[in-house]
Amino acid sequence: MTEYVQSLRNAPDDLTPGQALLGWLESGMGEFAGTDFDVAAQLALNIWAEGRRNPVLREQVVAGHRLVVAAVTDVAREWRRRGKLRADLDPETVARVMWSYAEGLIVRSALSETISLADAEADLDRLLLAESGPAPAVAPAE
Repeated sequence: MTEYVQSLRNAPDDLTPGQALLGWLESGMGEFAGTDFDVAAQLALNIWAEGRRNPVLREQVVAGHRLVVAAVTDVAREWRRRGKLRADLDPETVARVMWSYAEGLIVRSALSETISLADAEADLDRLLLAESGPAPAVAPAE
């Protein structure tokens, strides 16, 4: 996980949120470097399940979560400062959403659903990047 965090902090200026997420997933999510995404997803799900029973493991999982969210928050601040990230988005919220999205992809993959990481990357960028613009206002239901 620390290698991924370091790679984020040293990322090229043109890195997008989707690319950041895809890089983490494709890298084996840090702990499982070089492991196929589907296999790494199964391992992650097993670790999370065991973390419910094992307080030491749970704290390690939570600490890893905090580390990644902090690093992605820093990168998201840079994205917003450079005008890449939509101005109406809070960098820490972006980091938490990205992490939750990644966890959802991991669970879906672990449950044997075929995941297109390229589609996941494109979907995230459409949501977050400045050139996509803020979401249109929704009229209240009558």
